[in-house]
Amino acid sequence: QVYEAKIKDIREKKFSYNNTGYEYNYNTKVFGGPFDNVDHLDYKISYFREDVGLNNMYALFMLKLPSWMCPYRYVGTNLYKRGETFYFVHQQLYARYTLARLANGLPFTERLEWESPIKVGYNPRVAHYNGLSFHTRPDNLIPEHFKKEHVEKAKLLEKRILDVIDSASVWDTANTTLLPIDDENGLEMLSRLIYGTTERPNRKYFPSYYWHVIETLGYLINTANEHNFLGEALSTQLTSLRDPVFYQFVNRLLWLYQGYYKQRRPYTKEELSFPGVTVKDFEVDEFVTYFDRFEYEITNGIPMKSPYDYTDYIYHARPYRLNHKPYTFKITINSEKQIDGVVRVYIGPKYDSEHRLLNLEQSRMAYMDLDHFPVKLNYGKNVIERSYSDSHIFGQEPEGFRSLYRRLVNSINNSEPFYINERHSCGVPYRFQLPRGWKSGQPFVIAVIVTPAVLTEAVQENGPLGPCGTATSQDKKSLGFPFDRPIEESRFHLSNILFKDVFSIS
Repeated sequence: QVYEAKIKDIREKKFSYNNTGYEYNYNTKVFGGPFDNVDHLDYKISYFREDVGLNNMYALFMLKLPSWMCPYRYVGTNLYKRGETFYFVHQQLYARYTLARLANGLPFTERLEWESPIKVGYNPRVAHYNGLSFHTRPDNLIPEHFKKEHVEKAKLLEKRILDVIDSASVWDTANTTLLPIDDENGLEMLSRLIYGTTERPNRKYFPSYYWHVIETLGYLINTANEHNFLGEALSTQLTSLRDPVFYQFVNRLLWLYQGYYKQRRPYTKEELSFPGVTVKDFEVDEFVTYFDRFEYEITNGIPMKSPYDYTDYIYHARPYRLNHKPYTFKITINSEKQIDGVVRVYIGPKYDSEHRLLNLEQSRMAYMDLDHFPVKLNYGKNVIERSYSDSHIFGQEPEGFRSLYRRLVNSINNSEPFYINERHSCGVPYRFQLPRGWKSGQPFVIAVIVTPAVLTEAVQENGPLGPCGTATSQDKKSLGFPFDRPIEESRFHLSNILFKDVFSIS
């Protein structure tokens, strides 16, 4: 439609398109569709995977956390604990995707298995800049049958990683010293091996597992020759999150990490507690979600004879996207003394897709970090009020190029001042804070955890805490604390930890 408009010299137009499941309906002229196919119930969360803002966030995150960049040559805060950051972002992606699935009556994501069929195929409906389309993956494709050599290498790398986890050590580059995989640096070291950063030990023995699997899954379809070797949605970071198999791979990725975490003992009550501090209540406005039409410019994707022609044409796409109404929440905390603390706010599932109550161990991987901030507690009652927009983990939608260009030109012409907007360029959009609600109210659980503030050298006073290329925090706790380790639920019955049921309404 866009190309047709360009050929007809229509210079400005908006195009609505449906991103709610038709990627599974390969022939729209055939009777039926995604609603008739029980094998393709993933159409219910197409709005999540096809979201432009989410895919843009992930692409920028990977761009700002390159595995090839050497921290000894290039100094930057984005390289601080990039292994832990890599793990945490993918774990949070999995958590948010799981919440979306449960909110739509779908079960937890299946783990990718090399010998088993990938039940759900995928038609990206996306083309490269030169007009050549990404390949479609058919249903029930078995990876081992199409890329046996690549799959065997992936299995070998998994075995090596599991050997490192079991032995709790890895040889350094010179094969002279055993480096420990312990509580202090174990996650960072393990992530370096999995992601394949330049400072990982024994680089020849541990090529990047992550990039190898992405390449394997992104080029599963065999082509007649190298000229047709275009890849699927997973072959580029800009479209990776669109493909359902990406989340199955992330599930397998987290399964490797859980081998490490299962060797760590659950947190003790002493590590979880905050003596003298009691979280009394969590109050929040109604969580209301809805779908709206979102416009983003696609003019740059249309070939023009001259670069100057782009100023004369304006094309917008108008997909559906999930959004929520603004909300604020209040946390009431009683303290027996004046002390600094750190507040963590998570949202997690209460029931599975069959409406069975989940315990903490079953649901811990699906808890998403909503907010995370330092607080100065005074003696007595403390009421902390926060807005959804106060969270450093989330950010605004990126500004479009035309808007930025127009402001810049107007500034040069002295018609308006040019303001630099302080925002995260790679944060998750604010609208992804809440899973889709139900008309009758979709139940979720809010977890509020207050811990002592033990500052570290890497703390940034007002810096980002989320997926913007840094794992900095306000204390020595790991990202995802306290849901990162296996859970003994009885130890969570503490005064500084509060779980409260909330409802998301649509």
